[in-house]
Amino acid sequence: SLELAEIKDKANLPQLKKWKEILTKINKVFREPDFSCNFIFFEQDRKENIVIRNIPFNVTDKLGEILSQNKSFKIIDENFLEIPKEMKRIEAQNKLENIAVRVVDGLDARKKHKIIDFIKKNSTASKKAMILNSKKELEFYTLELKQRGFNTVSQLTASTGKLEALFESTKDPLLLVTPNMWGKLKCVTQIEELFMPKIPFEPPSDAFLVAKGRQFSNSFAALSMPRSIAILKHLINKLAYPQDQDRQVYLLDSRITEKSYGKDILEKLKESYLVN
Repeated sequence: SLELAEIKDKANLPQLKKWKEILTKINKVFREPDFSCNFIFFEQDRKENIVIRNIPFNVTDKLGEILSQNKSFKIIDENFLEIPKEMKRIEAQNKLENIAVRVVDGLDARKKHKIIDFIKKNSTASKKAMILNSKKELEFYTLELKQRGFNTVSQLTASTGKLEALFESTKDPLLLVTPNMWGKLKCVTQIEELFMPKIPFEPPSDAFLVAKGRQFSNSFAALSMPRSIAILKHLINKLAYPQDQDRQVYLLDSRITEKSYGKDILEKLKESYLVN
């Protein structure tokens, strides 16, 4: 840092400030690493550069800083956050009665053609959508649904803005997107039926899950499940408005009714929606 000060001028000052920030971070990571609160690792970015990742285990201080600046707040799900017990809670929202969630029993998400058969047989809405967890699933359903006569509007074929325009111009559209894209689109408020072949579990290799999971004897139950339920509810809640329009959500993952953890999913869903 002292050596950088010797060469600074008006032209390179912004770059030197950025470089100083990087040096400060590297110094903190390697000379004063707090492994009780941070998970530090190396990986390659998309351009194959070696980068340092530093993921915090503990969010209490940062969360406290945010909450101290607000008069009121709501904690939706605290199972995977380290929130002080003395912190005031506000009860979660009331049940969204315009959203009906139907859990379909007996459908294996791996048998994709049967999923398509179910949609073909049961869909009655003019504007519908599917949320798919991976690009591979997105590719399969985009091709197969198109061949089965659906007017597909797929994330594979357009950017966010063009996808919105394509949805608006397509008659009886079936929108195919990933969870991330679903959160970016304004047109999802028009969706009348939503089909979800799989629970939106995060990949076990996710760096945050790996780091945070070390704190639990059963990381799936203590971390992965609460996070997946929170993600699932977040995706469904995009359909909440306008509240005078009824929406139907089909959960087609048989694990909800066949696995022991499915009961936890159902209980959480019943807190917020009409479930059958």
